[in-house]
Amino acid sequence: MVRIHRLGHLQPEGGFNDGIEVWQEDTSQGRLLIRKAFRREDVPAHALREVRLLNQLSPCPYIVRMYSASITRTAGELFMECCGKGTIKALIREHGQRGRKIPEAFVWHVFISLVEAVHYMQHGPPGGGARAWNYVYHRDLHPGNIFITGRRDTGLHVVLGDFGSAVSRAWGDGARVHMQAVDFGIPESCMNDTSDIYQIGLVIIAMCRLTYRPLALVRPTRGARERLLAGPQYSDALNRLVERCLRTNPGDRVGVLDLRAELRREYYRASCHDRRELLVFPTMRIYQR
Repeated sequence: MVRIHRLGHLQPEGGFNDGIEVWQEDTSQGRLLIRKAFRREDVPAHALREVRLLNQLSPCPYIVRMYSASITRTAGELFMECCGKGTIKALIREHGQRGRKIPEAFVWHVFISLVEAVHYMQHGPPGGGARAWNYVYHRDLHPGNIFITGRRDTGLHVVLGDFGSAVSRAWGDGARVHMQAVDFGIPESCMNDTSDIYQIGLVIIAMCRLTYRPLALVRPTRGARERLLAGPQYSDALNRLVERCLRTNPGDRVGVLDLRAELRREYYRASCHDRRELLVFPTMRIYQR
């Protein structure tokens, strides 16, 4: 068994954890890991469910990798990959402070990655039998739960994490909404197949407008909302797809199958992206207690 040692901690952003620590393997490569510790009151309910869901979703390359977990009646811990490029939330902050727009090609890259993650959550692996699949609702999809990492096999990569609020057909508390981020809330009171799609649309708006409050643009308190939600500096194609994600009536929204097909037709926009182009990544700060 590979030995590991603790380096320090990160500031936690999720709701169901007692702290986020950074650990390192005692190997020549020295891979970094994230240790998520659960509060006593969230064990075993939330912690056990999150571990089960991450284990089920682990084959998906667009979902954060889980390496090991330990859950008892009074304590729990979870070791995951460390995404050294930070979160989309931090990327928005860095670009906002410098007055730099996030390149559209990278926005497409994030859009495609999140839709691939939700497609896997709802339908499972190819040829796996969708009817028997234990479909998953994330319920807390916002920029702080979307991570950027550099993997050797694929270069810059975007993954969805923090399944502490997620539920599924087999493990959950029904479709009631218990989301943590108010500014990324859905308009309906019960989750459905397009609820996570709505939140993806809000994430894209947040990236394009460099804001943490996309709902102020999508559901303004006064007047009608803007036609180009992503903004005029982004393409009509991107604005059109985002608008289809953000329709108030769930029945009018684009489903994950149709959205995935349309995004694949637009994939050239993401594949042309120079992964160093104008992206300002935050420095990962590890604190000592």
